[in-house]
Amino acid sequence: MLPDEFFENPTKWIESQRNIERGYENETVLLPGEKIGELFDFPYDVSKVKELTFDTGEKKIKMVSKRLNPKESGEIALARKAWEAGIPTAKVLGEILDRDNLYAFFEKINGINLEAALIRKELEHLPGIPPVGGSKKEFFDGLSDTGLYPYSSYLSNRARQEIEKWYKKVHLIETRHKIVADLYSVVYNTERDARIAAMRSDSIRISSYVERDMQTLRATHPRTILTRVLRRYGCDTLNSFLDVLIEKGKTRDWDFFNQLLEKFDSERYMLRQRIAARKYEFNLLVYQDILGMDPFKTRDEFEELLGRKGVEHKDLAYRNIIIE
Repeated sequence: MLPDEFFENPTKWIESQRNIERGYENETVLLPGEKIGELFDFPYDVSKVKELTFDTGEKKIKMVSKRLNPKESGEIALARKAWEAGIPTAKVLGEILDRDNLYAFFEKINGINLEAALIRKELEHLPGIPPVGGSKKEFFDGLSDTGLYPYSSYLSNRARQEIEKWYKKVHLIETRHKIVADLYSVVYNTERDARIAAMRSDSIRISSYVERDMQTLRATHPRTILTRVLRRYGCDTLNSFLDVLIEKGKTRDWDFFNQLLEKFDSERYMLRQRIAARKYEFNLLVYQDILGMDPFKTRDEFEELLGRKGVEHKDLAYRNIIIE
């Protein structure tokens, strides 16, 4: 099955075989590694993984050869251990050492690597998400073919409907976050006015900063959501909230202001975390609609399975995960 050239010079024969096709539409995405400059610009040497084809006369058998430094022989042992433990990975078929090169032979698994799939679908770098703090029209105009985030051209109708539901949830959280930030500014500036009045032994005079913040709260935020947030802090209206602040300023209750600002800080942090989680959900909607899978979950599942089996993996980069 093996040609005579293999036995005469295994290294020369193996290195003359073609590089493994990784599934990129343009395989020059990864430089062939034939020049020093290519390895300098792209340190991962793609030329070390070759596709071997053997003709038995009845059928053709394909294998994959990976060139390793002899000091990296532990990688072969890890691969064997992973396959024996039931990890979905290529089976090690053998290895040889020739001219200080160690070659490991693996079964050929059909498919493309996950990184290539993301690049094919133009998903390796998602264009981001339109701002959700504005109107619904502004958000979906941003998703259109002419917008800055042109997802619409390759999303299904079902995905667009899911994104509409997603937008309603995240827009509410974003609005709450802005309200809390504006209320924080009201508290901070009212305390400032109160401290100035205390230093001068004068009555509190509400500054233009507070008036500006109050106007912003009244003009830019839905009353129902604003009222809902205020009730979390024991008030029904903005005026009653400001009255409480002024009264606390008159009595120089600085602890009240400090505690209230800490509460606002805590809520702002919690809302930012929820917004970040929702943005992650948006990416998942896009990945699942276009790829039919969740690449983050796929890699996490591999990591969890490896941990459960007590098996290490050298590199769980997307280029090392094969999908059909």
